Amino acid sequence: MYCGFPPVELAEEAVKFARDRAVPVVVDCRDMWPDIFAERLPKGLRWVARPALSHLERLKRRTLRGATAITGITDHFVSWGLNAAGRERMPLDRSFHLAASSAPVAPAELAKAHAYWDTLLGSRDAPVRIGCFAGTLAKRLDIITLLDGLDRLNPSERANVRIVLCGKGDLEAEVASRAAGNDSIVFGGWRDRAHLAALMERSDFGILPYPNSPDFLASYPNKVGEYLLAGLPIMTGLEGATGSLLDSAGVRLAYRVGDPDSFADSIRATIAHETLDGLSRKARALGTSEFDPSHIYPAFADWLEQIAARRGQAV
Repeated sequence: MYCGFPPVELAEEAVKFARDRAVPVVVDCRDMWPDIFAERLPKGLRWVARPALSHLERLKRRTLRGATAITGITDHFVSWGLNAAGRERMPLDRSFHLAASSAPVAPAELAKAHAYWDTLLGSRDAPVRIGCFAGTLAKRLDIITLLDGLDRLNPSERANVRIVLCGKGDLEAEVASRAAGNDSIVFGGWRDRAHLAALMERSDFGILPYPNSPDFLASYPNKVGEYLLAGLPIMTGLEGATGSLLDSAGVRLAYRVGDPDSFADSIRATIAHETLDGLSRKARALGTSEFDPSHIYPAFADWLEQIAARRGQAV
């Protein structure tokens, strides 16, 4: 059996069901429940949450102790799971990065999507740097830093960059309002896969506006693989696993989370960069080595077959 974690209760039942039948069971750590719940509260109120979360904490530890093997999207997540299980790493405990979709978009759909972006961004031949982000426009992310940083650019700098933000969320109205008053900000709304593929084709860099919270520090967000395979260096203040990976290949356009002046400086440096072609080649090479589904999924399938071969053994 293979079960994602969270939800905690489902993973617990899967482990119980599998072990009662001597079936090997894998728990895949995707999010740090319930750890992250208390972290969302102000420090002075975190003690209030502890009694309410103690039940989930016990379920987490019991579930991960009962798994035949623990996996996750990074080694950090595997280590987190092993720590909760209270045991050392074994050969079957290993991480597999999230692989970006490799399915091509139909040429007609892609052409139609490019026509849409032509209306918002103008000619693809225009000497303007384009950065993109598509995702949940949530207050938890570092999106306000981006908006405030772009407001710090002077008119000539704004004329040379377009930051395209797509998605829905509790900051949607704020993003749309700020875009109306700053021509370097483009609000694309919610877009389908063809539109996002076309947007990345014409972009110079991807943006990962994530905070340095424990769950993000331990993770490679989905966008990392998508951007890299599209040949986009990544502008982010995220440290941890993602920051280390991007820095190792020299494809991070860095700024400090929560610092609009730092973001504005990173935009200025990107505008002044004579060519990003070299970074694009490095980004694509890193994406291919770390996030290509043609490499990841066969290895993942082989690993599951090794675990399945333990059927009937002590688990």
